[in-house]
Amino acid sequence: MKPSLFVLFLFFFLSCSVKDPDESMVLARVGDRVLTAAKLETLLAPEFRTEERVRSFVHEWVDNIVLFLAAVRGGYHNDENLVKQKDDYFKKIVVSAYLQSETIPQIEITKSDILEYYDAHSKSFLRKKDEALVYHFSVNDIGRARSIRAKLKRKKSGDELKKLFEEYGVDSRLVSRGSLVRKLNSAIFNGSAGDVIGPVQTDVGYHVVEIIKKHKRGSAIGLEKVHDEIYQRLIKKHQVRLYSSLLDSLKNNTNIFINSNYY
Repeated sequence: MKPSLFVLFLFFFLSCSVKDPDESMVLARVGDRVLTAAKLETLLAPEFRTEERVRSFVHEWVDNIVLFLAAVRGGYHNDENLVKQKDDYFKKIVVSAYLQSETIPQIEITKSDILEYYDAHSKSFLRKKDEALVYHFSVNDIGRARSIRAKLKRKKSGDELKKLFEEYGVDSRLVSRGSLVRKLNSAIFNGSAGDVIGPVQTDVGYHVVEIIKKHKRGSAIGLEKVHDEIYQRLIKKHQVRLYSSLLDSLKNNTNIFINSNYY
């Protein structure tokens, strides 16, 4: 997952500072710039601090600091356009934080609000392509692929299947027509729910796919699938109204002059 612009801003602000060093473990150092465990905690959310992600983050930090220091040596940090962009961006994130804190607490989205929106905008929640919910296994040799197919076909017990899914790190996934290589695309969308397809050989190995469900283009997407999207749409709708009201209130209580030529 790539960090947001705000996280990148904090990244350079915190990691490029050489003042007030903390006492936590040093993860990396570039010259006199130091990345510590404490700084990492401010830059990388807990849910993303897997061993692999932290390792990747440390290397990204080193690469970025090396490039940043080279840019500073080249005088780019004093470029007037870049300084203006930095100032403009900082103003935007400060304003955004203020608006969020002033409006979000006033917004309450209920289940009935979401259902009402879903019913009123049902045509915007139709599938644009054929879709299939599948279990997709990918391995390097035909023997393992055939073994997986046999186990899926037998379906002896839920425990056996659970163990199989865990062994290969497989969970159900939704695929749309045209999103896979031609062989898999053809096999899945010519098949039926319940079919076990494969082994199908491609350039990246052997594939076994179990089709759980299929959905036709133009069919309705269930409310549970679009619940979060509707919630965000309603939040934004309410925010627009509250932003306007808040801005009007602030302007009415602020001494403002606008040249008559620009009314």
